[in-house]
Amino acid sequence: MGATGQPGVRATCGIVGAMLVVLAAAGCGPVGGTSGSGSCAMQVIQLDDPHLTPGGQIRLSVDWMTERCEDTGGTNRPASEAQVTLTPVSTGQPLVLGVLDPASGPLFTASGSVTLPDDVPLGDATLVVTSPTGDMSTATRDVRITAD
Repeated sequence: MGATGQPGVRATCGIVGAMLVVLAAAGCGPVGGTSGSGSCAMQVIQLDDPHLTPGGQIRLSVDWMTERCEDTGGTNRPASEAQVTLTPVSTGQPLVLGVLDPASGPLFTASGSVTLPDDVPLGDATLVVTSPTGDMSTATRDVRITAD
């Protein structure tokens, strides 16, 4: 410690350096392309129209759907399949709605359309998109099913 009771410059630099090593080891860093230089990005479901009705089409996309996310080196591999399910809060039973087009492009985007069943319960539900292979990337979004 320095004369004022505060940590010295060396101690401060050591603490900052140790924190940077821990953050780097945890995969924290800027999200990059496929170089593996940054951490893997979180998947977020984007809906073309958030108004969901029984029997209606859901057009959606999810960036960063990968079968393998390489945040420490190597090359990301896009998800070849992304399954869409909906779980109404009222039943708790997942409904398989379909599969999106394989992920592609610089953001590994999986996209497509699925149809809600005519008898899907109204109310709150959870929409989930999952790659069933590799790292099993998953994105979730709370939605509300309403009458026309």
